Formats: sequence, C-alpha cells, structure tokens
Amino acid sequence: MVGRDKLSEENQWKQEAIENYTRPWGERRGLESLPSNDDSILVKASIDELADVLESIALESRKDILGSSIDVTGCFFLTYQLVGQHWSTILIDQICDLKQLKLRNQPIAAVLSAILGKPVIQLLVRDNFADEASNTVGAIGYRLFNHGEIVEYFQGSDDDNYYVEIKYGLNIERHVWDPYPQVLEYPRKPRIIHTAYFGSCNRQITTGEIEEIGPIWEFVDRFLKEQDAYDLAIDTSYFLDDSDFGRGQRYQISNPGSTLVLGNDETFGQNQGVKAIPDFVRVDYFRFGT
Repeated sequence: MVGRDKLSEENQWKQEAIENYTRPWGERRGLESLPSNDDSILVKASIDELADVLESIALESRKDILGSSIDVTGCFFLTYQLVGQHWSTILIDQICDLKQLKLRNQPIAAVLSAILGKPVIQLLVRDNFADEASNTVGAIGYRLFNHGEIVEYFQGSDDDNYYVEIKYGLNIERHVWDPYPQVLEYPRKPRIIHTAYFGSCNRQITTGEIEEIGPIWEFVDRFLKEQDAYDLAIDTSYFLDDSDFGRGQRYQISNPGSTLVLGNDETFGQNQGVKAIPDFVRVDYFRFGT
C-alpha cells in the first residue's frame, strides 16, 4: 500500500511538472530557469518596432531567419518575440564584448530606451563562475532604463564577499542577508550568505524586505513578473545549436526546443522526455562588426 501511494505521488508530481513545462508561452512571466550565462536585453516593444531601430544602426540585418543560415563574421544580435508576450528580447553574441558596443558613448540598452521611449531591461546572469578565491558562485542582476535614463539597478551574488563597482548615479546600497534562515546546515558547513546592490528612482527596499523575498534569483524573478516580462533563459548558441561557436563559420538557425527528462517508470515509459518548443513570432539577425 505504501509503495502504491508513493508511486501515485511520484506520478502526480511528474504530471504537474509536465503541465508546468508545457504551459502556454504567452502566459509565462519571470525567469524560466537559471542558465550558466545569459546576457540579454528585454525591450517593451514588438519585434517590428525593435527591428526598425536596429536596422538603422546595424551593418547588416535579416528578418525571419529561422530555418536559414548566417555567417558569423562579426559582433551580432539575435532578436525574438514570443507569441503572447509584450516584450521582445535581444540575445547578444557571446564573443562580442558588450562594453565596447556603445552608441553615443552609452550602453546600448540606454540608447534603445531613449530612441523607443520605452522600458528596457538589461539582464545579466552568471550561474556558475569562479571568484577570486576559486569558489564557485553565482550572480544575477538587471538594469532598468526608461526614456534613456537608468531607473533601477540590482546586482546580487550568493557570495558574502561580493563587491561591484557602481557606475550609475542612483543611490545604491549594499545588502547582506541569509536567504535560507530556516534551513539546517550540515555540520561545520558555513551558511550561504547573499549580497546585493540595489538602487531605484521609484522605490526603496530595506534588507529586511529583501530577506522576506529570499534568494537573489527570487528577487529578479519577482521584478520581471512585476514588469509583465519573461526571460526564456537562452543565449545565441540555442539558435546556432553550438555552445562553442566561432567567427568565420556558417550556422543553420533552428528552434530545437528543450526536453524535460522524466526518468523510468511504468506509467511514463523508460527515459521518457517531454519536449517544449518556443512559439516565436519571429527571429531576426543584426550584425554590428566585422
């Protein structure tokens, strides 16, 4: 009886996981997941509005490239909009140094916000990198621009020795807290302490309020949901189907989707997986360098 109850609970859990994994793309908000590296720019505009701006500043542009090929010869962006979403997304060429790609001597997110007159979110995720002490830590942050001006800044890490250089004019404060105060640690294992820098023109947040939200990832997830925005958690390698792509190569642009592996059981079958394929309005390509 206990065995049957356990199997029933597992099947129910898997069914719920399937429903969540395959939920409609237009209803999704917040962070889909935490990729190892995800530098993206979310623009509150349609894919057509975004294309009009990028076409005017790019050296080369191509629309609706799914199923076609591109030559990776210089710094480029891939842009997309999901069906049912109000924001479009810019995926930055992972070889490109975004710090060097500036317009009017300003970050491109600020410039796009000024030209469009709309909110733009620059999202940065580092799920797994080595700090100065060679410890594996994670970091996540965002910068919200509106009409070309920085409106809100957040940068956090699961490292209590995390420090960032502040380059914006906001009143940014440093917060340090324990995101898991109720979790018992293993003997002699240090607690995980999160550090974050936050500043905003529109609101103030205390360390206590951040503690109530929890980990740094939850803070960013809640922020995106408040903005009615969604991050698919992919980078340019998703479309190129190559995590180690290089210059001078030709790549087929595809939409492979992702698979949730359910494991072995009699109900779902051996190593059965459920696939979710994003429903894109369109995917565009813009090249800015050689």
